[in-house]
Amino acid sequence: MLSEKRELGYLYMFLGVFLFATIEITAKIIISFSKLQQHFFRMVLGVIIIGIIIIARRNYSNPLQYFRKFWKFIIGAGIIWITICSPIFFLALNLTRASNAALLLASNPILVSLGSMLFLGEKRTKIKFISVCIGFLGSFVVITELQFGSFNIEEFIGNSLIFISVFGYSIYTLISIFVTKKSMELEDKGGDSLQKIDLALIFNFWGFLIGVICLSPVFLWELLIINPITIVSQVDILLLFYLGIMTTGVAYILYTLGINRVEPSRGVLLFYTKPLIAMFFAWLLLEESLTIYFIVGFLLIFVAVMLSEWEKFKLRQTKEETDVTSS
Repeated sequence: MLSEKRELGYLYMFLGVFLFATIEITAKIIISFSKLQQHFFRMVLGVIIIGIIIIARRNYSNPLQYFRKFWKFIIGAGIIWITICSPIFFLALNLTRASNAALLLASNPILVSLGSMLFLGEKRTKIKFISVCIGFLGSFVVITELQFGSFNIEEFIGNSLIFISVFGYSIYTLISIFVTKKSMELEDKGGDSLQKIDLALIFNFWGFLIGVICLSPVFLWELLIINPITIVSQVDILLLFYLGIMTTGVAYILYTLGINRVEPSRGVLLFYTKPLIAMFFAWLLLEESLTIYFIVGFLLIFVAVMLSEWEKFKLRQTKEETDVTSS
């Protein structure tokens, strides 16, 4: 029974990661809508889907009370990621490869690990420091391609903007971790993973909604004056709904359901198939070539995250053994 539950968890996670991996590819293929319009519509659909899930789950936390308690953090996080950095990510797709964007976005855990040590009181260790350095080296290889004299300036700018947006995503993630932990303490709910998922859903609902509201004036200005929609293909409309429903709502649900059934460290390992899947689709659909810099960058970032996750696993295992011995 346990084995079946674990296998189902891996299936959920793989399907979720597969959908995540198609975000950059889909955004590149759509031409009827600008990148900002794609991002805005995607987030609106995401708010609707997550809102429906919250209502259907009837979780223990009241979303309105949750917002009243943490509104400053939610507004700040929503503006940083949804209003500012996420649009930068989509706009940068015009300048760089979809596979590069997917890989740099996957370096988010490295920045979150660094932020957790600096701002959330997480224990600082040599392994974490080494993993952060290796991760930054991998990102540096992807961004610059080690071509300091004759690199493609457009792609360099695109990669740099992607990395800046990843900083914003990391800040959003850190705020989410802090608020979820604080909420669990106030509710005195311990560390139940399903309750953490409920709180994460509520945080994302409000963060997405605030971000969309703040982005609305820029979106309307771009839609009415700068880049009005003229000709829309049926394929692009379907892809836009796919981008909003499948890669924003369904993918998140599948991944969180899956990671609740298996060890988190293995879940992170599976998540790192995302850049490889994105790279395959970028080669198949966009005719992007695989570069040695992408491979080297991927390996460095992968090693960095695995080092960090391995240490977390060992620390957790030691803590459990200590608790058993003391009891």
